[in-house]
Amino acid sequence: MFGISKAAQWRSLEHGAWLLFETAFLLLGIAQSRGHLWQLSAFQVALSEERDQLEVKVEERVKELKEQRSFLRSLVDHLPCAVFWKGRDLRYAGGNEAFAKLAGYESTVGIVDQSVESRWSSEQSAKLRQTQLEILDCGEDQINREHTIEFANGRQVDVLSSHVPLRDDEGEIAGLIGILQDVSELKLLQRQLADVQQFVSMRQVGGTIANEIYEPLLRASGNFDFFKNCNELLFEVVESYRELVFDEMKMSQEKRLRDLQLILSDRRYDELRERAPVAIGETAEVMHQVLELVSAMKGPTPIGL
Repeated sequence: MFGISKAAQWRSLEHGAWLLFETAFLLLGIAQSRGHLWQLSAFQVALSEERDQLEVKVEERVKELKEQRSFLRSLVDHLPCAVFWKGRDLRYAGGNEAFAKLAGYESTVGIVDQSVESRWSSEQSAKLRQTQLEILDCGEDQINREHTIEFANGRQVDVLSSHVPLRDDEGEIAGLIGILQDVSELKLLQRQLADVQQFVSMRQVGGTIANEIYEPLLRASGNFDFFKNCNELLFEVVESYRELVFDEMKMSQEKRLRDLQLILSDRRYDELRERAPVAIGETAEVMHQVLELVSAMKGPTPIGL
């Protein structure tokens, strides 16, 4: 055991002491290792719990982001205006259903997968690109600019357009957002309203002119009736006088004068003779008024006519 044939008694004591010493240190190391293992286990459990909680929070946050994205997408798709967005390279990055319909696509997938510029005419594409380059350069909004979009197939749509630069977290311009509102029906209604207003205005002017002309013409019409009666009575007087003059029966001059006087009295000849000049003058005045109104309606007479 000790490497010699005979050993002193105290050697066994020394050996036992060393065993006790090693055992004490081993026990102390084991206790410290167990403590460290318990701490490590507790730390791993805490990490696992935090990881599980973090995964739950991440899942909840991802779900919220998906819901928000779905809500925003649904909101943008249901907007009545056509909305699109582009990157810094002016390539279409997306758009809503109204823009896809305006561009002639069945869904919004075609906005990114295909070239939207091919839908516009060459002149229209150049104008849009120039406008969007100016927005990317100066960073200023262009709101509610009215113009007409010309398509490659010849179709034209009146729109009210707005372009706004799209900025990243650092404030740098990363692209732009465009909003196009189809106002073709509104423009048509405006033109129809203008036609109606013009028609109403013409009716009002016509009504005013009719009121201005009606009274003079009414007086003239009464005078013409008077002239008609005068004409009829004049012919009756002449015929009666003719019958008296050419009557074959011999009658005295006095009787003929009495009969003639009676005829003139029955036909109110003296009264008609007094009223006729007044009616003629009034009719002439009415005709002058009507001619002045018609001349005012026609406008100034060209020089030399």
